[in-house]
Amino acid sequence: MNCPIAREGRGYVGAALAAGLGLLLFGGSNARKIGYSALGIAGGLMWFFRDPDRYIFKFENGILAPADGHVIRIDKVEMPEYFAAPVRRVSIFMSLFDCHINRAPVSGTVIDKKPSEGGFLAAWDNRASEENRRTTMMIDGVPKCAMRQISGFVARQIVTNPEIGDQIEQGEKIGMIKFGSRVDVFFPLELRVMVNIGDRTIAGYTPVAEVAECDE
Repeated sequence: MNCPIAREGRGYVGAALAAGLGLLLFGGSNARKIGYSALGIAGGLMWFFRDPDRYIFKFENGILAPADGHVIRIDKVEMPEYFAAPVRRVSIFMSLFDCHINRAPVSGTVIDKKPSEGGFLAAWDNRASEENRRTTMMIDGVPKCAMRQISGFVARQIVTNPEIGDQIEQGEKIGMIKFGSRVDVFFPLELRVMVNIGDRTIAGYTPVAEVAECDE
């Protein structure tokens, strides 16, 4: 399987490789030990920043998982800046060992993108969604939904590539949170939730919610 390195991680990998090879080629015995460690770190970084080939499941009138990880919370919250009524929130925790690439949960137009400064609580802390550094992106799609990338205690760098006005496709790579953390997705309560707490999710593949069919 082709598994390239995400461009956001190439600088980290290159620096670790250069340091390791330099110490091995030009350092003394103690420096070479550090060089081997640097190469080991480079290998770990290559794994952390992997960008594997992935089949994208097209889920019309539904929401796909925006991140690899595990569902840690499903609740009802207020989001008055984007929704007039309360919405459902599904929170996905991304560990250090999950693929860090984030993908668009729906197709649509990015109508808002708002980075917010904050602290660095553990990503699984419920307060992290409102108190940590985060970037929220509102997507005018079918269904309409918002996606929030949240930094954590370890992961503190958020990459969100789309800009306001951009058209994005469901499953498209839209950024990453370097070294894991958490992604929340928000959507209207009338959608049927298709995951449970503890479920494993795969970005661009796992259905999270769908438009409920009306009884005739």
